Amino acid sequence: MKRENLVDKNVLKKFGNEFSVDLEYFLEEMKKLSLEMGDFSLQKPFWESNSIKFNVSQTPLNSREVYKNFNNFLSGCINWKSNQAQFNITPPSPHSTIAAGAITSLLNPNAIWDVACGKLANLEIYLSEYLASLCNWNKNPSGIFTFGGTGTNMYGLKIGINKCVKDFSEKGMPRNVYVISNDEGHSCHVTLCNWLGIRKKNCIRIKTSKFGSVEADALLKKVESLIKAGNKIACVILNGGTNFNLVIDPIKKISLGLRCLSKKYNLDYVPHIHIDSVIGWVFLLFKDYNFKINRLNFPESVRNKLEVIYSQIKDIKYADSFGVDFHKTCFCPYSTSAFVLKNSGDWNYISPDKKVFIHQDFNHGGYKPGQYSLETSRPATGIVSAYATLNTLGVDGISSILANYLYISEDLRSRIERTDNLFNLNKDSNGWATFFSVTNRGDSFASIYHNRNDSEVLSQNRVQKKFYSYLERKYYNKLPWFIGFNRCYKKNVNGCPISCLKWYPMSPYLNIKSNQKFIRWIEKNYQEFLRESKKES
Repeated sequence: MKRENLVDKNVLKKFGNEFSVDLEYFLEEMKKLSLEMGDFSLQKPFWESNSIKFNVSQTPLNSREVYKNFNNFLSGCINWKSNQAQFNITPPSPHSTIAAGAITSLLNPNAIWDVACGKLANLEIYLSEYLASLCNWNKNPSGIFTFGGTGTNMYGLKIGINKCVKDFSEKGMPRNVYVISNDEGHSCHVTLCNWLGIRKKNCIRIKTSKFGSVEADALLKKVESLIKAGNKIACVILNGGTNFNLVIDPIKKISLGLRCLSKKYNLDYVPHIHIDSVIGWVFLLFKDYNFKINRLNFPESVRNKLEVIYSQIKDIKYADSFGVDFHKTCFCPYSTSAFVLKNSGDWNYISPDKKVFIHQDFNHGGYKPGQYSLETSRPATGIVSAYATLNTLGVDGISSILANYLYISEDLRSRIERTDNLFNLNKDSNGWATFFSVTNRGDSFASIYHNRNDSEVLSQNRVQKKFYSYLERKYYNKLPWFIGFNRCYKKNVNGCPISCLKWYPMSPYLNIKSNQKFIRWIEKNYQEFLRESKKES
């Protein structure tokens, strides 16, 4: 007699019959984990995980056994909701967003095709149109969720290449194709050139000012000299809010300048302008905020700063595309990123011949991003996470958290100014990441930036590194205030790197009291460090 099914009943249960029991248990464990983390920035020291035994079971395990073993590997993860986690630009996520992602995973949609992801295709279209509307791209915009900020830059760069090299698909990359970035731009700008076949020396990194902004005239002058020499400019990548200081490049002036150069030299293309705005895009949410009325009652200094940031970021409308990282400044889990395109027709530049689609021919359905995306396996969890967070927190909720970041960072910088042994490197920054150094010499950012004596600057750098290493050693790599160390915050006039400590909080719970405690903690430890250093010498 033939068996109905070859799969063991215990295995089949894992796909449905035990669902309610599993859900109840996992929710309880999630609550327990949340309580365990509390205000601590790290759950446990990472080295404790060395004793964990990895094993793949021959027979099915129940949910409790699976979670018990898996839970050990969460050791050392950073608790981003803690106001003592100040290491990098990673936010916590609302529980409703996490739940929405888990529910979506039950259906395992593939967002390369509406046939494989249902109405989630509509959701991606609506979200892309919403993001485009924030910079008044209302005619024919498009967008796609992708694998992080690097993915958003990749799409902009690839479209730019194919715009300026019309026969790229047949003949490949010529040696005279250039990409323009700047020295405050993300390292992925260089990495992507390598991946896409552009020589390293053809990725031009324009030097920025002391404050991190690219000079429009200098950039346009470089572009013109390259065009005169018979080269092609595939893409100009501008910063729409840098990681360190939220610097936004002069988008409008550069955009208008590139169009003039295209006409002047009778080019059959205009260099594609992509804005690497994966951090700063979120300030587009202030589009409808009346700063004079100030409905959310932000303090005057914060309101003024927000107004300045918005006045700069809104110029994205003069670009061709921009990038969005919800997992940086909009409280979504990794990775939730979107590439937004002003003109949907630009997809045609990178859409291959339909004859190549043998296995997935997309012969029916209405939405087929798999025809132009790099990915043929694309999760929909990012799409759902973005939707869930935008609606869970609302524009006002997100705006208030951003305002609080600026408010608390202003307070911290003023406290640093009042200390004897700390000094700010970015006191007047529009961003909230605060970079500071320890010193017993009365240094300042200006004095180090203009110092042409490399040995003095490098000596100061060693002090920062030694102090951070002291903290790691003292707290067994589990700093109660989990700050970071930056080997090169900025190069000075002599090209010498300036090292410093980094305070980069992303917790919505951040408050003035935590600043008071942090300053006491850092000063106390610095004095201990000085005493220990004297003993050693």
